[in-house]
Amino acid sequence: MTTMDYKLDLNIPLESLQHVEYVKNSLSPDPVLKSTEIQVDFYSSKELLSDDIALIIKFQGQSDRILRVAVNNMIENLKTCIECLEVFA
Repeated sequence: MTTMDYKLDLNIPLESLQHVEYVKNSLSPDPVLKSTEIQVDFYSSKELLSDDIALIIKFQGQSDRILRVAVNNMIENLKTCIECLEVFA
């Protein structure tokens, strides 16, 4: 069994907890294609008992390449979510 030695946490500040929930609910339904190679978890700052208003995305991967690809894809999807918030929220 391989281990998830590579880790990265993204902390994305947003304007409100409602925006955090919108983005979290938009991004989290998509399953990771190879769950044996990468794991992605979503949290609101409220869930982690933080005073910040932020979305926290935690990545764990088997290799730096897998981690880089997953994070890059997530940032692209996150960009789309934020653009939608700017227009519709």
